[in-house]
Amino acid sequence: MAKTAPRVGDIVFYQSYGTPQGEYESLGRAAVVTQVNSTGEDPSVGLCVLNPTGMFFNPEIEHDDSETPAGGTWRRRPMLPTFEYPGDGTYPRVRVYIGDTEVSG
Repeated sequence: MAKTAPRVGDIVFYQSYGTPQGEYESLGRAAVVTQVNSTGEDPSVGLCVLNPTGMFFNPEIEHDDSETPAGGTWRRRPMLPTFEYPGDGTYPRVRVYIGDTEVSG
């Protein structure tokens, strides 16, 4: 599965910064892409980040799809299940992706 360029309206993860003393850890938060600033290998986007206590907007967020993303960056959702319906009345086959790598078969 090839990586796709981010699009306005896509749901992605924003990695929060956390606090220096560790009172709050760096967490992945749901975010909506509001603008696409650049495309290519590491695209920059604008996000509306959805936090439990409210939303915040940032027009320039860098991309980081690594295993341990830096605070203040965005990444694609780690697990995206897709379903294949065989059409013969049986249950659909589930495919699970981590980033762009299929981890189930």
